[in-house]
Amino acid sequence: MVLGKLTKAVWWRLNFVDVALQFLLLTGAMGEGLSEKFSRLQNEGRSHAEISLALFKDMFFPEPPPPPEPTKLKVFGAGLPRSGTGSLALALTTLGYKPCHGPGTFALASVLGEHYAGRASKWDLIRRQEELGYDVQGLDQLSWKNFEEAAQMPNVKVILSQHPRGGAGWAASWSSFAPDHIHYFGQRPFRFTDTMVQLMKLNREFLTYLGGSDDPTDSYFAFPAPGLSDAYERHNEAVKKAVPAERLLVFDPTQGWEPICRFLEVEQCPTTEYPRMTDRQMMLTMSKVW
Repeated sequence: MVLGKLTKAVWWRLNFVDVALQFLLLTGAMGEGLSEKFSRLQNEGRSHAEISLALFKDMFFPEPPPPPEPTKLKVFGAGLPRSGTGSLALALTTLGYKPCHGPGTFALASVLGEHYAGRASKWDLIRRQEELGYDVQGLDQLSWKNFEEAAQMPNVKVILSQHPRGGAGWAASWSSFAPDHIHYFGQRPFRFTDTMVQLMKLNREFLTYLGGSDDPTDSYFAFPAPGLSDAYERHNEAVKKAVPAERLLVFDPTQGWEPICRFLEVEQCPTTEYPRMTDRQMMLTMSKVW
């Protein structure tokens, strides 16, 4: 009987976490989004540990958001994660867009489950994000998976963010923490929640997209992962080949606001400094705190 009560308690906690993850949305639909909160805390001078704990609370114990208003995809971020996608998401939010970025993909767990069961296409991933009110997609977790579909949508503009230090710089940045994140979130207790199971399927597919196995502990991904530089360049060239030149902006975050405002035909470009969402040290701190 004690074992039965313990099993039920564990099941309840895991399902509570899963429901919390399903509620998580990155956009301002729930007030201050995670990207905006990160930027605010950073501007307030909070420590890396304080920011990490605050984001952890909002990720796993969020307030339920109101029903989203469906929209159409307008902008697609085709850059790989750690190429400035977080900063781009925050910049586009400042310009009035609603991007699906990072933890926002938690809300896609159900359609990812259908996708990996063979019952939903990559187009369904785009449609589901539109239903959730996102008019900016791709950015990091789905940039590599959906850029070919975005290239076929004539009204969608594509931004290919690139790492300021090129392929080698990107490989070192990504490999310094991302494989560890994928490994940890694939372990107990996270692997008991369907949300994390589906997201880890997506992450493992990304590992194979980069040319390695689906095992994040594969030596191919070990820092500084020099072999990943070629994968980075292959991805960027594939995007440039797929997307018509008039709908593509190749963007380096160090260029600031001007190229984005011109590309998106923004009349009043922000005069503030271009956002910088997460540096490598911040992500390493998150790895230790979480």
